[in-house]
Amino acid sequence: MYIALFIIAAIIIAGLLAWFVFPHLFVSVMQGMLRRSSGVALKSATVDSIEWPYLEGGPSDGDTVVLVHGFGGEKDQWTQMAGHLTKTHHVIIPDLPGFGESGAKGREMSYHTAKQAERLHAFLHAIGVEKFHIAGNSMGGMIALRYAEAFPDDLLSMTLLNNAGIVTEAKTELQIGLEEGKNLLSVSVPDDIDRLLTFLAHEPLAVPAPFKKVMFEKAKAHEDLHNQIFFEELAVEALEDSYNDKLHLIHTPTLIIWGTHDRLLHVTCADVLREGLPRAHCVIFEETGHVPMMEKPKETADEVLGFMDKVHSGAFA
Repeated sequence: MYIALFIIAAIIIAGLLAWFVFPHLFVSVMQGMLRRSSGVALKSATVDSIEWPYLEGGPSDGDTVVLVHGFGGEKDQWTQMAGHLTKTHHVIIPDLPGFGESGAKGREMSYHTAKQAERLHAFLHAIGVEKFHIAGNSMGGMIALRYAEAFPDDLLSMTLLNNAGIVTEAKTELQIGLEEGKNLLSVSVPDDIDRLLTFLAHEPLAVPAPFKKVMFEKAKAHEDLHNQIFFEELAVEALEDSYNDKLHLIHTPTLIIWGTHDRLLHVTCADVLREGLPRAHCVIFEETGHVPMMEKPKETADEVLGFMDKVHSGAFA
């Protein structure tokens, strides 16, 4: 009995040490557990001298779904939702160049969404993915639009989750901040993590302290690069090269998902997409912010799965 109690105590102490003293180890272990429970595993490929870390899971003979993260994001933002997809679909979730654990973070590179779409195309074809469904959140949604325009034959369907690239008269806090020369997505001090978690979601995302510490260290390390991308590329692209007048060029069956409480990109953008895209269906989530795949992973996955089934069966014209 005493031996069992000693083992239990040792496990508890080890857990507390990992939590407080070794947060990177704690995060790595927890992240690995979440990935396994969602049926995905970490892989890597080098394409055109760029290292692409990515998560992959699901049956190899199922239709492939590619999930594309937004600005400042990374592949594991999709992990919970992916767990609902890997039961029936082959899932690929990459870190885009400039973000996450990608090997490409040079300030001399262009991170324009059209360029990122070209890189994504090269990466997917290099790992043997040539026909697939694509889903993108925020900046990732804009990249999905670029992909649909440039490489339409690759796509079975597209899902846009609170995507960038559309402008309306309704201004959000992010846009007002931009006009004042501020990047509200930037992380400079540890408290910015709590601010960002509250900003992105309608209900602040619950993140353990060790995760916040690691998140801050990663974001801080890339602060200058991400500010450069935000101000010199994404902001300019949004103002001067929005997709409002190009939507008619996209004929890929498209599911639009938006949260009513998005403080970054206004929900009226969904109306522009619905009216402009020739083959679109729109779903609006109440009490949801900018990242529905994290706020409501099962509900979001159910909508995506239902839409893909309709496209596969020919029920969606």
